[in-house]
Amino acid sequence: MKNTREKVLQALAASQTATISQLAEQVAVNPITIRHHLNNLEAENLITRSEIRHGVGRPRMVYRLTEQGAKRFPVSFQRLSENLLSAIKTLYGPDASRKALEIVGRQMAEYYLADLPTGSTEETLKEFARKMALEGFQIQWELRGNLVTIHNSSCPFHQLSQTHPEICQLDHTLFASILKKDLKYKSAIVGGNLDCTFQFEV
Repeated sequence: MKNTREKVLQALAASQTATISQLAEQVAVNPITIRHHLNNLEAENLITRSEIRHGVGRPRMVYRLTEQGAKRFPVSFQRLSENLLSAIKTLYGPDASRKALEIVGRQMAEYYLADLPTGSTEETLKEFARKMALEGFQIQWELRGNLVTIHNSSCPFHQLSQTHPEICQLDHTLFASILKKDLKYKSAIVGGNLDCTFQFEV
């Protein structure tokens, strides 16, 4: 019974809307059984139904997932991101996705710029590292003389870099925009290094 219930939900997730007869065909059970599961799923607020008229005769009842039901089928954001970057390249050329990522990096930076401390370099870097941890980065930094070296050992977009290495542009632009510095890229995880390294002069 549970397996049939999940198949009904999966069928609705795939088709968006469906009638009882359509679900019976997709799940390969009789309409009476489908109706029983639909009643239970509706009581749990996982699905909803509505009437659609189709010419002469009684309106047809169609079913769809509610917002709560849709949450059972999370979107693959990595696959979505890969497809979006590929589409940008196809439509506008190979450099377009890098430029788009620069824009995204600057937009992400705007969220943090307002309350970043404007005191010493050390205070700024400490807060920068703390804020980037909220995004999934692991930042360490060192200040030697007038040279600051930033190491990031965890990139939340690393899996994307396997198919779209230009994703590193987002990190670079994000960090540079927040720190308002001309960051120099020294090494990258995608190149086989242990971390991504950036440098700038105070």
